[in-house]
Amino acid sequence: MGRPAKCFTNEERLAAARLKQKERRQTPHGKALIRAQWQTLYCKVHGRQGSTTRPISQCLPRNLLAAATAPLPKTSHLFHQALRSMQLLDETGLDLWDTGPPYPTGTPSDTPHEL
Repeated sequence: MGRPAKCFTNEERLAAARLKQKERRQTPHGKALIRAQWQTLYCKVHGRQGSTTRPISQCLPRNLLAAATAPLPKTSHLFHQALRSMQLLDETGLDLWDTGPPYPTGTPSDTPHEL
């Protein structure tokens, strides 16, 4: 016919489970398990967290990112001159742009690609 029931109600069953769990925690093995769980929790809470800074691509406007990822000019004479060496680039008129507008017009460009 089977074994007799240990608990007749749900409350008795829950109370018996709590009592058994409490007794299990008092054993040396149970104490070691609880200590390991607390150590894991402490390391998780107080350990090094990941960076909270956002990637730079999320901070910048989309049009700036599009301009930054545009391909470099391959036909520009000035670009190739600057690419070879910074000493070859003529910087004599750059201080002109430090003043406020209106800017005086400069000399016409040398090649039609620079227009």
